[in-house]
Amino acid sequence: MPGGLWAMSYTLLIFHIRKDKTLKTIIWSIVIPIVGIASEISQFYQLIPGTFDLMDLIMYIDFTNDCYYTNSVKNFLSFISLLFFISIAFGSLEDFESLDESIKITSDTKPSLKVSAVKLYNDYNANEIAADEKYKGKIIEVTGVVRDIGNDIMDNAYITLVGDQYFGDIQCYFNEKSVVASLSKGKRITVMGSCSGLMMNVHLNDCIIKLK
Repeated sequence: MPGGLWAMSYTLLIFHIRKDKTLKTIIWSIVIPIVGIASEISQFYQLIPGTFDLMDLIMYIDFTNDCYYTNSVKNFLSFISLLFFISIAFGSLEDFESLDESIKITSDTKPSLKVSAVKLYNDYNANEIAADEKYKGKIIEVTGVVRDIGNDIMDNAYITLVGDQYFGDIQCYFNEKSVVASLSKGKRITVMGSCSGLMMNVHLNDCIIKLK
C-alpha cells in the first residue's frame, strides 16, 4: 500500500500544481505510476534487485486509477496492467507445470553435472543454445551464494543464487517450503535440481539442498 499511496500523492501533486488536464500534465502525472508498475514486474522476473509484491502492484494500479484521469488514460493504464498480469500468469504457470512434471530428486540421486552458479549463468549468457544442450533437462548440482528468498505469484517457494554481479541469477524452486525457510541470504549452499533452461534467470526445479 505505501507504494500506491506514494504514486497517488505524486499524481495529485502534479494535477494541483498544473491545475489542468492537458496531455502534457497527464504525461507528467503517469510517469511515476508506470515506473512503479514496471519496477514490480522487473523484480518478479529478477531483472532488478528487490522482492516482487503483488499487493504493491495492485495498489499502484488501484490508487492511480482513482486519480483524476480521463477515461482514455484509465483504459490505457488498465490495458498495460492487464498485459503485465497475463505475462506474470503465463510465466508462473510454466514454472508450476515444470514442477509437476519434474523427476523426484532425493539425496541418493546422482547429478549429471556439477557446476558453480556463476559458471552456469555465464554459460547461458554466452550461448543459450549451447548451454541448453549441456544442461537443460538434466539433473545438475549447483553451488553458489543465496541472493534472494521468496514465493512466486503461484506461491511456489524459491531461492536465487548469485549468477551475475547485478542481475542474472539461478532461480531454484523447492517443493518443501520448510527447506527454504531454513535458509538465509548470503549463505553459500549447494543445491541439486532439474534444469529447465533460461527465462530471465536460469531455472532449476524440484530442488533439494545437498549437505556437505
